[in-house]
Amino acid sequence: MKKALGIDVGGTKISYAIIDENGDFVTKIKKTSTPKTLEELKETFQAIISENEKDVDYIAFATAGAINLENTKVESSSPNMPEGYNTIEFTSLSKKPIYVENDANAAAWAEYKVGAAKGYENNVMVTLGTGIGGGIQTREEFGDCQLHIEYRHEADVTSLGLLLLLVFDLGLPLGLPCAILLAVSIVLHELAHSLTSRAFGCSISEIRLSILGGCASGEIPRAAWKELLMAAAGPAMSFLIGFGLLFGLSGVVVESDWLRAVLGYAMVMNLMLGAFNLLPGFPMDGGRIFRCVMRVFVSRAKATYYAMIVGRVSAVALVILPMLQIYNIWIIPIGGSLFLRLLIAWMIWREGYREYLMARQEENFRNWTQADFEARVSPPPYDR
Repeated sequence: MKKALGIDVGGTKISYAIIDENGDFVTKIKKTSTPKTLEELKETFQAIISENEKDVDYIAFATAGAINLENTKVESSSPNMPEGYNTIEFTSLSKKPIYVENDANAAAWAEYKVGAAKGYENNVMVTLGTGIGGGIQTREEFGDCQLHIEYRHEADVTSLGLLLLLVFDLGLPLGLPCAILLAVSIVLHELAHSLTSRAFGCSISEIRLSILGGCASGEIPRAAWKELLMAAAGPAMSFLIGFGLLFGLSGVVVESDWLRAVLGYAMVMNLMLGAFNLLPGFPMDGGRIFRCVMRVFVSRAKATYYAMIVGRVSAVALVILPMLQIYNIWIIPIGGSLFLRLLIAWMIWREGYREYLMARQEENFRNWTQADFEARVSPPPYDR
């Protein structure tokens, strides 16, 4: 029976053990702290492999980050790993065959083969570690997008800070499950975008979480109706969860006050998440939906410009209208802290212009002729 050395590389610890074809552990799991420098990390990998490679047929790394299609290298490194982590040539660490896979994908596949998901055709798994990860398994294929979710450096403090605020505000017994459900709700919202995009043949590389929500990074369908469906999928998922909980709590008696409070919070958060993302400004889904509708009448660049203007008006209203309520001028019930509203308004203002510049660049590129692609250079001195 063939055996493999499995090495799970996390932002805090590295775990490793020898496993056989049935998924049974041949050795006990050993753990060591993840080094902070690239050289120390390479030395740690080499020491683990030297200790075990004589007893195995294969070596497999499960690691944070986006993995190339050949499963030999980390393409996009996680901020939890040392700088330059994506430069490591894993296949050079041993003469034995070495494979590299995203840790969330590896965990989902392992659960499907030998764990809790065994016997089920379609599965979604969320991993909670130094970062938050997730993998989707369907019909024994992950596809070519290597879907995973993880924290980036710029998102670590803000996203964790948002969840911690819930814990402090609601208390640990209620705040912790509410914070987890909020994170899961955002992930499901972005997964709806991702799966719809994949259905149209586009690839999604990652999903990021931040204090302002989530963001799926990857290709966007170019056809207006496809982009509209992709943009609408996120709010639809949030409303589906929210109204599902609303009708569920209305029709089922939940005797536990704690459980009813947690589910009620999840219901409200999903309804708010769906409504918030329908604001007609980038990068919210409403901005993309508005652009898709405008593309019936004008070009993509002009539609993006109109969406940017509407978004900026919404951004100003988001800040100004609640202030008017201070003087008993009631217009629209927009609440929340001034800081958070300013942060959202700044994001809408900036991202709308950024999206418009990208649309203009695409339009200019489409108007290029063959001559624009031709390079004109002088011959080298030795050929003159």
